[in-house]
Amino acid sequence: MKANHGPLTFESVTIDLMADSSLDARGVVARAHDVAPARAVIGRDVAEVVRALAAAAGGSAVVAPDIDAIGGAAADRPRILLVASPSVPEGRALTRDEIDRIIAATPRDGLVIIDESLSEFASSPRAAFAAPLSGPAMTDPRLAVVRGVSRAADTDAPRAGYAITAPEVAARTAPAEPTAVQLAEIVRCLSPDGLDDIFDRADWIRAERQHIERTLRDRMEKAELERRPFIDIVHSDADAVWLPVGPGAESLGAHAGGTVHAGRGVRYEIGSDGDAFIDAVSEWVAR
Repeated sequence: MKANHGPLTFESVTIDLMADSSLDARGVVARAHDVAPARAVIGRDVAEVVRALAAAAGGSAVVAPDIDAIGGAAADRPRILLVASPSVPEGRALTRDEIDRIIAATPRDGLVIIDESLSEFASSPRAAFAAPLSGPAMTDPRLAVVRGVSRAADTDAPRAGYAITAPEVAARTAPAEPTAVQLAEIVRCLSPDGLDDIFDRADWIRAERQHIERTLRDRMEKAELERRPFIDIVHSDADAVWLPVGPGAESLGAHAGGTVHAGRGVRYEIGSDGDAFIDAVSEWVAR
C-alpha cells in the first residue's frame, strides 16, 4: 500500500470541514438577522470580534461610559466607539434617536460598534436595536452590531461572537475562528427551532425580571411613605435587575447575592431564586 494516497491529508480535510462549517454558520447568522451573508462575521467570542472590527477600521475602540458623554466637538469624537445596549450593569437600552445621534457624531471613516447581546430581554417601548434577532437591520456603513450566542440559549459551549456590519467592513474583518463546537452551536441556536427556544426563554426572563422589579418597587414605595430606608428601583432591559445602592453595594451583595459593582450597585442575574432575592434585599434595607 502506498504511503501517500493523494493530496487530501487528514489535516487538509479538517481545514476544509471547518471552512464549510464557517460558511454554514455565517449563513445561519445572516438568516437570523435577515441580512445577506456578506454582512456577517463570526469569531471566537464577542471581545475577539470587537477587536477585529476595530483593527479593520484602523484603530482600537473607545468604550462609551455614558450615552450623554457621546458627541461634542468633532475633534473630540472617537473614530471607533463601543457602546452596549442594553448596557451592563444598568441594563439601559438605546432609543432610535440615540442610535442615530451616535452614528451622526461618528466620522465618515469611523465605526460605531454596538453590543446588542442582551437585546432580546428588552421590554421598554422606546428601546431600539440596530440589528435585532428576526428583525430589520440598519445599513449605515459606519455601524457594526456585535452579539454573543444568547444567554437564553440552552448551551454549555463557550459563547461564540458575531457581527452584522456593512459588506466592505465584514470583508476586511478577520477575528479568530470559532471552534467546531462553537460553530455547531451557532447553527443550532440560531436555527428556526433554536430561535423559538431563545424567545421562549427570553420571555420567561423578562417576566421574572419584571416580577422582581415590581415587587421590590412596591415594597420600597411603602418604605418611602413610612419614612423608612428604601432603594430606588430602576427599570432594566437586560437579563438582570440593577440595584443602584452606591457605597452599599458590597454589603448588599454579601447579604442578597448578585454581582457587586463596587461603589455603584448590585446586578442580580435572573434565575430561579427571584423570591429569595426579593426577601433578602428587603431584609437588607430594613436592617
